[in-house]
Amino acid sequence: MIIAIGLCTHQLHAQTDVTRTIWTITQTFAVENPCTEEIVDLTVIMTIESHTVTNKNGTRMYTKQKHVWDGIGRTSGLRYHGIYSGSGHRHDLNNGGSTVHSKSNIVLVSKGSSANWHLKYITHETVNANGAPTASVDINNSICK
Repeated sequence: MIIAIGLCTHQLHAQTDVTRTIWTITQTFAVENPCTEEIVDLTVIMTIESHTVTNKNGTRMYTKQKHVWDGIGRTSGLRYHGIYSGSGHRHDLNNGGSTVHSKSNIVLVSKGSSANWHLKYITHETVNANGAPTASVDINNSICK
């Protein structure tokens, strides 16, 4: 699911246009918490803020991602939470768009427990020639520290 939340256009000077858009993409997983061996239903909400710059050199998009992870243990009902901010990328829209893959780590914490569940994942961010992003997550590793 992709939702465009905001859109505005600015002119820095006569030859440059900048458009800012915020996109929200949601993905869900069922992952075993290696610390408790319980299956946790996780949802990641990826917010992608993009700035598209068009000038005499063509069109480029600069993006920044924020990932908010929330989950509920199927047996215990424990709630898990984690936030990742970062992943700035540059996409060249002159050649039909581009895809960027980035590795991320997050610690998921439940109320009253220690921060010992570490999740490693890869985000795939694609921007097409029209500047519309899509993103998905592949979980690489789920470990207890």
